[in-house]
Amino acid sequence: MKIILVSIVTMLTLLFSATLGIQFITTTRANPIVYQEPKITVLSPSQEVYNTSCVPLNVTIQLFGYTYSGNLENIQWLNYSIDTEAPTPIPVSYSSAYDTVGSSILSGSDTLSDLPNGLHNLVIQGKTDYNGTIYASVNFTINVPSQNPSLNPASSNTSLTQPSGFLGTNLPMTYGYAIVCTAVILTVLGVGLLIRFKKYKLQTQRLP
Repeated sequence: MKIILVSIVTMLTLLFSATLGIQFITTTRANPIVYQEPKITVLSPSQEVYNTSCVPLNVTIQLFGYTYSGNLENIQWLNYSIDTEAPTPIPVSYSSAYDTVGSSILSGSDTLSDLPNGLHNLVIQGKTDYNGTIYASVNFTINVPSQNPSLNPASSNTSLTQPSGFLGTNLPMTYGYAIVCTAVILTVLGVGLLIRFKKYKLQTQRLP
């Protein structure tokens, strides 16, 4: 009789354990642990024109992937590159351990300096503990005004008016009068010599 009771109790225990196992498997299959890729947000720079060669770099990364031990994953590495330059590590810090949706928020910041004028492409890449991919790309423009003052015709010292002096030149009036007098004297002398030459020629022609 005791053997029969022990057997019945054992069978009921095994049946109960099997039922719990089936229920656990069914629940796990119905609600599997789904991995979500990290979400990155680039706060700065943005797609605009900057009038400075130094631009702050600020990003936030939201991690969703839980480990089976209940811990959130972390970032293995996070880099940025400008145009074709070599990647540069971004310092990362926790800004919030957990948020309302059960994820961790991390922030990264740096300074983009000595940027030349023109269009630039910023690429941010990284990996998490579960090989989650972190990627973002932003285009922005640098337009630093030239330090040389622009030429302003109104403020130029060059005068557009006719210079004063003799016949619109820069010669003083005294020199102008001297030139006129010299020209008149030379003209009179030339005319006198021409008249005398003609008279001499006529007298020569009258001689036998």
